[in-house]
Amino acid sequence: MNELDLPWVPALASAIVQFVWQGAVVGVVTLLLIRLLPRPNPHARYLVYCIAMVACAIVLVGNFTLALIAHSASVPEVDYTRSAMTNGSTMMGLLGGKKILASGLSLAIVAIWAIGVSFLFVRIALSTFWIQRMRQAPQSSQQPIWQARLDILAQRFGLKQKIQLCFAGDLSSPICAGWWRPVVFLPTALITRMAPELIEVLLAHELAHIRRHDYLVKTVQSIIEALLFFHPVIWWLTRNIDQEREQMADALAAEMTDQPKHLACALAALAEYHGEGSLPTLAQAATGGHLMTRIKLLVKPSDHRVRTTVWTQLGAALILLVVVFGVAQVALANIEPVRISYALVRLDKSPLLSWGPDDDIHIAAAAVHGIAVDFIFVRRAGVERVITDPDIVAPLRARWSKVYQIEEQLSELDRQLIKQPFSATLNLQRAALARQQAEVFGHTERYLQQVVAPIAASKALNSTR
Repeated sequence: MNELDLPWVPALASAIVQFVWQGAVVGVVTLLLIRLLPRPNPHARYLVYCIAMVACAIVLVGNFTLALIAHSASVPEVDYTRSAMTNGSTMMGLLGGKKILASGLSLAIVAIWAIGVSFLFVRIALSTFWIQRMRQAPQSSQQPIWQARLDILAQRFGLKQKIQLCFAGDLSSPICAGWWRPVVFLPTALITRMAPELIEVLLAHELAHIRRHDYLVKTVQSIIEALLFFHPVIWWLTRNIDQEREQMADALAAEMTDQPKHLACALAALAEYHGEGSLPTLAQAATGGHLMTRIKLLVKPSDHRVRTTVWTQLGAALILLVVVFGVAQVALANIEPVRISYALVRLDKSPLLSWGPDDDIHIAAAAVHGIAVDFIFVRRAGVERVITDPDIVAPLRARWSKVYQIEEQLSELDRQLIKQPFSATLNLQRAALARQQAEVFGHTERYLQQVVAPIAASKALNSTR
């Protein structure tokens, strides 16, 4: 397997490496914007963090698209405008392109990235499966009573869709999930350990998430987080988005119930409650965010100070980014970009037909000595190899025989056009031959990429050195 087989591998690796410093820039710009915003404005902060998260995803996709285009441009293509004679034969050059990551390092980067992404997507899938399973779990006799209370609260929030209430024994906090068919899960043990009025304000908090469509936002956020898991800024953005989301849900729940102190007491009591299980990835938990900060904001709504540890966390993340980026740059600088050139060497009147950088031609010509059959010469990543298998050589030789025939016909037509430059018939014939020549060149190029290049990458070939 090489970079010609999977062009998206070096493109994706290049996009990932480029995003290392680009993500750091997004993080710094985001922090500056947050510092410029009025402090008692969680909605604006939440919007800035979400936009930064989406911007990171757009940057990665843009990097990948541009790298893929650049890699496609770097794949050898026949330059039909260049023609020179070497030892009485035709020599075709290949257009060079932008250098992409070496295939070995690219494959390693993409493999590590794929493992991390797969793990996080499995977590998302398991979370979705858990939610669907718990929807259908048997319910206690208390469910209709609390379902009626939830319906009354939902009307107060102006929610028109039916919101299902389910009891779950393996939860450490009330949670809500779902967007099209929302559901609120309540720990079964909480019914006997907490006053009903405190449970109601916790349910109001979950309804606030449903009204704000936070589950949908959390789903998109989790997907971006999975794709960009390798970047500390993404985790910083996720943490702040979750914290601002919980604070806004608290504010909305306190406004709708007019009981901010009850919600603060419920959160404090919830902090002392230890459930039996963990929380699903996509769910909105009442204990999300920084619990003590939320309680303080409910007791003193004017206190919206940003904790100073944010600077420490971001500083550590940026230092890590600089180290990772420096190591990546050093590694990439010491790897020779893959460069491939080909030559068909024939033992007849046209001994050398070549594709590739001109400075490799003399190496191919030197390989003629000591080989008594037609062969394909390949120089890949500084290593020269020869292919003497007649089944591989014959198709390439046949294609170039066709090239010679077309060139002779084109030369004859050119001589006639000098005498009759405005002949429509001659011009149409020449255009048809030019298209035919382009098709032959295209077939030849594909044969080199799909057949010859993979064989040349094999260690079974004989080296000319």
